[in-house]
Amino acid sequence: MYSTPKPCFGRIKATLLWLLLLFTGLGLSHCKPAETLRLQDPSASLRFSEEAIVFDTLLTSLRNPAKRLMVYNPNPGALLIDQISVGAQSGFSLLVRGRRGQVFEQVEILRGDSLLIVVEAQLTNGMMPGTVLAFDSIVFNYNQRQQNLKLLAWAIPVTTLSGEVIREARTWPKGSNFLIMDSLRIAPEGHLTIADSVRVFFFNQASLLVEGQLTALGSPQGRIRMEGVRREPAFQSRPGQWQGIRLRAGAIVRLQAVDILRANTGISLAHGATAQLTQLQLQHHTHHGIAATGGVLSLSNTLISDCYSAGISLQAGGNYELIHNTIACFEFDFVRTSPALGLILVEGQGNTTLTLQHNLIWGSRNEELRLSTQATGLQLVAEGNLWRSNTVIGGNIQNQNPLFVNPSGRDFRLKPESPAVGVVASPRLPVDLRGLPRLSPTDIGAYQYKPEEE
Repeated sequence: MYSTPKPCFGRIKATLLWLLLLFTGLGLSHCKPAETLRLQDPSASLRFSEEAIVFDTLLTSLRNPAKRLMVYNPNPGALLIDQISVGAQSGFSLLVRGRRGQVFEQVEILRGDSLLIVVEAQLTNGMMPGTVLAFDSIVFNYNQRQQNLKLLAWAIPVTTLSGEVIREARTWPKGSNFLIMDSLRIAPEGHLTIADSVRVFFFNQASLLVEGQLTALGSPQGRIRMEGVRREPAFQSRPGQWQGIRLRAGAIVRLQAVDILRANTGISLAHGATAQLTQLQLQHHTHHGIAATGGVLSLSNTLISDCYSAGISLQAGGNYELIHNTIACFEFDFVRTSPALGLILVEGQGNTTLTLQHNLIWGSRNEELRLSTQATGLQLVAEGNLWRSNTVIGGNIQNQNPLFVNPSGRDFRLKPESPAVGVVASPRLPVDLRGLPRLSPTDIGAYQYKPEEE
């Protein structure tokens, strides 16, 4: 008996599914999203977030802060960039999609999308004498055309020192630059002389340890600078970038026209050390501008400002003389708990001599002076000062605003109507912080008022 075969529904369903996938795949292959379709048009172009990348005042032989560049594709389709490159010997390198190098190939940017390129510069002393300059371009090759973005960097040539110990007489010549990677120590038998216009950069937490002699003689026209290594604008007032100058017992230091910036404590003076300091600027320190635990300190014509603790901290057992200084401690972007000038006397640490003449001590706090005037062993001379304090010592001006020109802008010169102008009968010093002649009568503080500066 003949029977009709039953249809194989499983086989039919599999065939239909295969046909459906085939036609769907063919359809997808011809209907890609518009943003993924690659343009071959030579007139297509990229757009950049910057007209040029410029690195200002870098340090040679050091990886410096990077710059960001956004590359935009505003075209109606994707662009395949055949090559992105910079010169092999230019000193520049790129970071593209997680890879660092100088040549990148087959980089695609979809329609309406962007590409982040991080540009780095690391220049070397041997590239060019004097100030090191570097010129180059980021070159984009695609669709038989080329686009360039200019790169420019200039750097200070530096001599890098790491773990250096000076055991002899050594001189750093005028205009030279040094980078201290960890510490520089002047041994008891060593003597370092620093000429004017020298710049010394300190890497993170580096320090200058003085056990012998340090002589740094700048001038008003060629000041010596000691500062942290970070060059970005955001770090120009950030403290704590290095440890500071530490004077140990037996150290003999003479500093003139030196800027000491952005350390933990600008200068630390131990018992048995001697420091003669004039025309200094100590600014933006985590703790103190100067901290002395004894020793001999002569400080004149100096500005101390923006210290997160006391501008000057003195302890018993020292011989301290402060003449014509401005200690200005304001709290514009931090909170401070110590007065601008503090003298801490501990019984049993020996006699202390403190001379305060013609100093301007002011700040945001109601009490910017802490003196233990009744302590045993204190010999105190305080006259002709202007300070913000309730400590009453005859011959001084109390709680009268000195009228700085612009304290929030760190301009601590005096306005003509300042109560500190013209009140010192005869100057103890011939010039001020900037080297300007002092008049007679002269002014309290580090700055001589100059009418033509109004």
